[in-house]
Amino acid sequence: MLKVVLVLSLFFGIFMPSGQVYATIDWTACRTEGGSTTIAADNSSKDVTLTTAITDVGKAFLLVDSSGTSAVSGGDDHMVSGYIANTTTLTFQRGAASATAVPVSYSVIECFNNEFSAQRGEIIIAASATNNTAAINTVDTAKSIVLVSARTNDAANDETSALVNGRLTDSVTVGVSRNSAVVNAGSLTIDIVDADGVVDNPFIIMDKTNFSFNEQNSTGVFGDSKQRIRIENNSTNPQWNLILAASDGSDAVWNGVKVEVSYDFNDPNASTQDGNDADKVGGQLTINPAKGNLTAKKGCEVKDLTLGSEASFSEEKNDNITLLTAGANAERQCYWDLTDIGLSQTIPSEQPAANYVIDLMLTVVSF
Repeated sequence: MLKVVLVLSLFFGIFMPSGQVYATIDWTACRTEGGSTTIAADNSSKDVTLTTAITDVGKAFLLVDSSGTSAVSGGDDHMVSGYIANTTTLTFQRGAASATAVPVSYSVIECFNNEFSAQRGEIIIAASATNNTAAINTVDTAKSIVLVSARTNDAANDETSALVNGRLTDSVTVGVSRNSAVVNAGSLTIDIVDADGVVDNPFIIMDKTNFSFNEQNSTGVFGDSKQRIRIENNSTNPQWNLILAASDGSDAVWNGVKVEVSYDFNDPNASTQDGNDADKVGGQLTINPAKGNLTAKKGCEVKDLTLGSEASFSEEKNDNITLLTAGANAERQCYWDLTDIGLSQTIPSEQPAANYVIDLMLTVVSF
């Protein structure tokens, strides 16, 4: 959705056919008040109090511009709209309470005689649309201009869907349009990250065990300060599941490194003896998301996010384990870091000594 704040400035008294002036205006009966402000990090709006109150908002209009640093890419971060809220207040808004501040510059132009009159309002362009219109009081289209400022709630960096122009379609209608509609629903992603960014080859090290004639357990932790599970939702849908499964499916096993030995991760028997599944080895991996910790991006909340319950992989019965679920009231244009998920693997008795590995896969799916 794109919101456009529109100011229609109706100039009259100046008419210049064939390049000749037939009437003139004394523009010295006007004033300007300009300045700059900042929409602070984790805020979506900022009010500015004018030094001098506007005498008549019908004879004033606002020009506004905004910018962002190289770290600011989403349209909802730095696309700012501005309007005259009342005779003493200007209001500036952006589409989201971004973690990055955005600078704004502005100028108010006010005249005191009959230099011009102004109409103003807000038009919303729907996500699937490229234009919209609004009704206005009758104007002379040959003596009128349209000024717009726009903000968007789209977190993508596709400004072709956020930059707009305004025009008079006839004497009683103003229209706004953009180059393209928001053609996708945004992104929903999952990564393993550290302080420097995405971790290329994430891994989990389980506790070391010694050879034993008895079955035993090895425990581990999925997600720590150096390998955080980051889910980022910049889509229009707040609901999703984070799911863990073996990369090779239900037939996967723990394989020995450089030795041909293995044990299972999803044997349906709770014991370490081989059960009624396709392979000939025992062992079972249990995941406990309930032990996990969630932290939100600055400016976001851990709201309507539910950690999964402890569960064990079981061939053809429980091939996927849900780690985290986001409900209808979860936030969007946010990310969350998940750590400290508990792991426990049963190891068969007399399992040959070796280093064993298994590949797991994280998937985030909207619903």
